[in-house]
Amino acid sequence: MAPYRVCFGCVTDDKPRYQRQAAVLLASLRRLGGEYGNTDFFVCTTGAIAPEIAPYLTMLGARVVHVPPVSTRLPATGKLRFLELPDIAGHDYAVLMDCDTAIAMPPDGLFGGAGVRARMAGATSVPPAVLADLFARAGLPPQDACYWTTVKRERTPIYVNSGVVVVAAAAARDFARRWARHQSWLLDHPELLPGCAKHTNQASLAVALVDSGIAFEALDIGFNFPVHRAPPAFYTSEIDALAPTILHYDLTDEDGSLRPSPGTAADAAITRVNRAWRSTRASLASLVDIAGRS
Repeated sequence: MAPYRVCFGCVTDDKPRYQRQAAVLLASLRRLGGEYGNTDFFVCTTGAIAPEIAPYLTMLGARVVHVPPVSTRLPATGKLRFLELPDIAGHDYAVLMDCDTAIAMPPDGLFGGAGVRARMAGATSVPPAVLADLFARAGLPPQDACYWTTVKRERTPIYVNSGVVVVAAAAARDFARRWARHQSWLLDHPELLPGCAKHTNQASLAVALVDSGIAFEALDIGFNFPVHRAPPAFYTSEIDALAPTILHYDLTDEDGSLRPSPGTAADAAITRVNRAWRSTRASLASLVDIAGRS
């Protein structure tokens, strides 16, 4: 029995590509998640689920929830809708995940604490000077550049990747409210993010983390591992040997399978995820065949 009551969730729109990614993510949790494999999983969607994807979500036990979009200009801003769900209250932790992530092994070390856990961003895609200006405009104290980004190794104030965000459920409602308020502010004032407005959701997340005063702990890179975007210099011998728990990918084949990674251990994790997805597709095909013959 898992030591924590946990729910996972992602947010998609009406594009089958992203919905298929959500199905791959859920399949990876069910088949590779260990004690957490059967936990609640919410697929929040701002559009209709494609008919070719719906059977996967049904078979895998997804809880599909229709939510309103935040911004059609920047769809990624809608991901915080998951943290607004009332059903989160019945859990110890809520894990917000991008659709293009996948679980490669049991996420046993992912949970803990009374606040937020997330990996530091890969690079300063919102520059420290811009973050400093946002903190000042929000009436918040200056923040030291005491963190390192995880791919390009640059100094930054608190600025995290929003692909995997773990929130203590007791704090989720208030934190989501603050995040939404700061995000709305930045959507109304894109000039405050010169050259980086596409990262509005992460910039507003940084402001919300400071504004809320919530406890924060940086996740190890293995809990949100960039398998495709990282440059060759990223794959040091130490990184190459790291066995990732959660993959954050970009490149897939048409059937949803992840493409190979330059990293040895990351590529082994991709193989496990792809095997889980193939097994899921085979299981659904078998059910369809049985139903057709009955």
